[in-house]
Amino acid sequence: MRRALIESRELYRDLTRCSSDFVWQTDENGAFTFVSAKGALGYSANALNGRSSAGLMDAGSSGQASNPFTAREQVENAEVVLRHANGETRYCLVQALPVYDQENQWRGARGAVSDITQARQHQIAMEYIRQREEQVRKVIDATHGTLDTVTAFNKAAAIIAENSGAVHCAILSLVNQHTSLLGSSTPMDGAVIPGNVLEGLRSGAMLAEEEEMLCIQENGGQHQLCFTFYAGIANGAIWLRYPEDWQPRQAPQFMPQGITSRPFAQTVSSQIGIAIAHALQMLRLGELSRTDELTGLFNRRAFMEDLQGRHAHIFRTGQKCAFLYIDLDNFKQINDSMGHDAGDLTLREIANILRYHSRAGDLCARLGGDEFAVWLEGADEEGAQRKCRLLISDVERLHAQISPEKTDSPDALGLSIGIAISDPENAESLLQLIKRADEAMYQIKRRGKRGYGVAPPAPLVNVCGYAGA
Repeated sequence: MRRALIESRELYRDLTRCSSDFVWQTDENGAFTFVSAKGALGYSANALNGRSSAGLMDAGSSGQASNPFTAREQVENAEVVLRHANGETRYCLVQALPVYDQENQWRGARGAVSDITQARQHQIAMEYIRQREEQVRKVIDATHGTLDTVTAFNKAAAIIAENSGAVHCAILSLVNQHTSLLGSSTPMDGAVIPGNVLEGLRSGAMLAEEEEMLCIQENGGQHQLCFTFYAGIANGAIWLRYPEDWQPRQAPQFMPQGITSRPFAQTVSSQIGIAIAHALQMLRLGELSRTDELTGLFNRRAFMEDLQGRHAHIFRTGQKCAFLYIDLDNFKQINDSMGHDAGDLTLREIANILRYHSRAGDLCARLGGDEFAVWLEGADEEGAQRKCRLLISDVERLHAQISPEKTDSPDALGLSIGIAISDPENAESLLQLIKRADEAMYQIKRRGKRGYGVAPPAPLVNVCGYAGA
């Protein structure tokens, strides 16, 4: 019987060593009365005996289960977070049974603990990676899910701000040292980007490497610029703004303790760089679709689209405006005698003359071939005629440079211009206005070219009945 008892104790000891990291027993006060010989959580068995089990529980862990060391009923595989002697966190599985005396009075508990920290940390790390990848996908989806670039970049900036712990995030583009705001996590109506941030972007982008971040202190806050690249060239930055007392941290929502990774802005900077390049390309294509390829002026479609709103606006402001229909005189002779390259150069110079004499609010367009149009915002008949004289004079000088021997020739380059004055008291349609200017231009052509004429006023139409062009 003595040998059987010894063997039984040895069997129990070996099994408990194999099946758990330590076994324990507590009294009715929750203090340890027994801990297996090797101790636990960095403490020796003697150091734990008499110590309250509640002191091992990590009070800072959210969702922490009740103390299994004081179990009143059987506990199986309860996951708890315990505190190691060195302060580190330990994830453990606890098995526990309550202990009752002969009078059925609860006297404590006993059980076994297995340390699953390594497996749990691996699980937490995998979950963190999954969540981080999900956030990266959200940024990609935001920048690719719509053709509305403002909405796309606003949404992407909000996701980056949330995952970076920043109070504000904005996405900036950089083209030829010119900075544009593409989107932001919070409205920036009228807000000004700090000067040091702009200077840091313009100067830093020339030397920065991919995923590089620049930290700036200004205006009682901290700023970070994470540069974005496309095809090896910096094309913008993710701008993050933090409070003055902010301490650097990464992915504050779900960054597991002991795990380090790149800041979220760096993680998505390559995707943002591609999105910026795409947005700039779309903007460029949009400009090309509205621009005459040869002269750089508005093409007919873009000119008419903008003119619709301008023309409708005069009836609300009561302001007169002028439409100039312009046709080049004797342009065919330049093409025939000097070649099409000279003709193209001449058209570009005409466009430069129109631009030079334009004010803010004016519109210039090449309608096609050698026909041009100008909308003079807020111009009356006298102002329109003065503008025509300037244009005709400049074109005469241009012809003297191109072909000085034919300055006074009937075949000299010139302008025939028809003027139509819009009247805010007359609800004339835009097409009618253009037609009047066109007819006035052809009257000049019939009279010998190289001049301007004013179209007669349009038949009166009640403004109250105006319904748009």
